[in-house]
Amino acid sequence: MKTIADIAGNNAVHQLTTNMQLFATAVYLGAVAGPIRVGDANTTSARGVQVPTGGVLSLLPKENLPGYQLGGIYVYVPNGTTLTIAYDDE
Repeated sequence: MKTIADIAGNNAVHQLTTNMQLFATAVYLGAVAGPIRVGDANTTSARGVQVPTGGVLSLLPKENLPGYQLGGIYVYVPNGTTLTIAYDDE
């Protein structure tokens, strides 16, 4: 398990990493003190999968595929919310 630094909410969409070569076999995104929205580059405060306060979105291993491209995952993080990130790359 590896981690990426927490992202403090600022009513903006954040790309998990700009390293488009970084793939993960599983990704875990946690919403602390407020909800978040997860999706692609078009994610907004009203678009994407909503993760409620205290919830975790688990993107589990994909069979026979290289995994999740972390640079392709975007998260809207509102003010007062913290996004926590962990992933497996093996």
